[in-house]
Amino acid sequence: MFSQDYVGIKTGINYSNITNTDLEGNPKARVGMQVGLVLKSIESENWAFQIEFLYSQKGASFVEDIVDVTYQLDMFQNNIVYNRIINKKISVSTGLFWATFVKNKTLISIDNGEKNELGEEFNLRSKSPEIGGLLRLEYSINEYISLTLDYNISLFNYLSNINGKNSLFTLGIHGYFVKG
Repeated sequence: MFSQDYVGIKTGINYSNITNTDLEGNPKARVGMQVGLVLKSIESENWAFQIEFLYSQKGASFVEDIVDVTYQLDMFQNNIVYNRIINKKISVSTGLFWATFVKNKTLISIDNGEKNELGEEFNLRSKSPEIGGLLRLEYSINEYISLTLDYNISLFNYLSNINGKNSLFTLGIHGYFVKG
C-alpha cells in the first residue's frame, strides 16, 4: 500500500473581496491572514487528499466620496482538497470549503479619519454557512514544506443583509511536522 499520512500547519496571507454586491462605492480588498491545521494523505504517486481546519480573515472595504466602510469577516473555514500530483514538485488541486463567522465587525472612516466600529446592527449577517469552491497550485520545496496559491469563491450569497460573495486569494506555506 502506498499511503503516506502527514499532519502539519498552514499559514498565509489573504487578499479578499466581496463581489457581485449591491453595495455602492468602489470596492477595495482586505488583506488578512490564514492559519490552521492540515491533515494530508498521499494515496499514490499521482493523488493526495487533505483536510484543513483554518482561521481565515476575509472581508472588503467600500469607498464612496469621503466615506470608507470596512467589513471584517473573520471565519473558521474547513477545506476538503483533492490534489493531482503532476511531479515531485508541482501539484494542482480542487476542493470545497465551508466557513462560519468567528468575528464580524463593521468599521467606518469619514474623510480618511480614524476608523470607528459601528454597532452590531450594521454588521453583515449570514443566513447559512459560506460554502464555496477552491483551486490550488502547490510547489513542494521538500517533503515537509510547500508553497501554495489558492483561489476561493463563494458558490452562493450566504449573507442575509446584502447581496455578495467572498472572493479570496491566499499565498500560503504548508509545513508538515508529523509523518505517518
